[in-house]
Amino acid sequence: MNASQADDLIAAVKAQTAAQLEQAAAINRLAESNQALVNVLVSYVEEPEEEINTLSVYLNGQPQESTINQIKDAAQKAAEAGYLSVARGINSGRR
Repeated sequence: MNASQADDLIAAVKAQTAAQLEQAAAINRLAESNQALVNVLVSYVEEPEEEINTLSVYLNGQPQESTINQIKDAAQKAAEAGYLSVARGINSGRR
């Protein structure tokens, strides 16, 4: 590499560094703006919304094993507490 190529490379690296510093500053401004927006939105919410009860399902719509286990556990506890009026086997579900 000759001196001219080295000087060109140094100039290109300096330009790249300057551009990256500008980009980092822009990203920081965006993050601060996003945080300010979140703060505004949170200030408008008077009461926290109730947690939405969601089920973990596979793409085909079938519940995941962990979801099935949670449902079984909840049904067992409800049965033991007397909340279920019809006694059914936990594992006798239809498919």
